Amino acid sequence: MSDIRVDPRMKIGTSAKLLIGDAIFSVGFPIGGDRFASTGIVGNPRYSAPGTRWDNYVGLNIQGQPGSSGTNIVNEVGEVVSILVAGARGGDNLHLGTPIDLFLAQLEKALERQQRKAK
Repeated sequence: MSDIRVDPRMKIGTSAKLLIGDAIFSVGFPIGGDRFASTGIVGNPRYSAPGTRWDNYVGLNIQGQPGSSGTNIVNEVGEVVSILVAGARGGDNLHLGTPIDLFLAQLEKALERQQRKAK
């Protein structure tokens, strides 16, 4: 298992408190290039598209570039609340993020499975 390292300067928030219109920010390195910062708003804190694989996401109205997947989405106080995972083709800055609460729960389950396998 590879080591997971978290920058201690990053604060983890909660996606449960997100509201439509909340300000969000991202700083990423699209396509391995230079740092790129964006601002936007939460479009829908509990986005789902029935009949698709897009269920339980945060709808983000924020500029994203190809290669930006994995970028932390932070709130106004600098807490990570989502992780950018997809952009809609022709969606004019419509992106989807994994809610940080869901990400952390899935990470915990994966680490528990890994620990059981190691025994």
